[in-house]
Amino acid sequence: QKWDYIDDYLRELETFKLNLKNRGRDISKYQSDSRLLAFALHYYEKQFRRGDSIVNNINNHFFRFLFIIFCHPDYSQSTVELNIIEEKFSQLTNSHLIHFVKNDTIDFYRWAKNYMDDHNEKYHSTAYTPITDEEYRTTVNIIFDKLFDENEDIYAALKDKLANAWYQKKYRQKNKGKKAHHYVLQKKTLDALHNLAFKWKMSHEQVIERLINEHYVKECKDVSGECLYQ
Repeated sequence: QKWDYIDDYLRELETFKLNLKNRGRDISKYQSDSRLLAFALHYYEKQFRRGDSIVNNINNHFFRFLFIIFCHPDYSQSTVELNIIEEKFSQLTNSHLIHFVKNDTIDFYRWAKNYMDDHNEKYHSTAYTPITDEEYRTTVNIIFDKLFDENEDIYAALKDKLANAWYQKKYRQKNKGKKAHHYVLQKKTLDALHNLAFKWKMSHEQVIERLINEHYVKECKDVSGECLYQ
């Protein structure tokens, strides 16, 4: 009798497997692409707003994804949800293959993770624990993938905030040890300084240094390079 139950159960499993709509789908890309996998899991959480302990207790993210697509009826009985995920992710990466193109360095990504951890209430970054350089890069992009998908205005504001903080850090490092000077310039002169900075792709300070150095050589040095006024 009990063997009949087992046979019935095995037949039900086989029927269930045959009815899975994503059974023949290539899901290896979700295992090899951490950004796509994270985007898919975020889409599921956002779509169903589930605090499902069974799902959340699966620590391996790829196994969690497999559980969802084969056990959740919206995924196991339809290809629609995975099609939507892949289309949305394709659109995202087409417009934002890298979220910080101008700062695409390992130093930036490691600093950015620490910065976001210090402002976790905005970035929700402490859940991630990258180890390698590439994992830091991927983690920062995953976080901003989520921000972009949730609200593009908030995404833009937080992206600018982080980029400006990095710029200030690099600026302070670059000018460490330099004495600050402040000058009051007439509007016409200030406009000229703006235009030169734009043309030469320099900061105002760099333009002033260049002009002083050039004119110092012309006006204050002799042919042998010695200063005429010392």
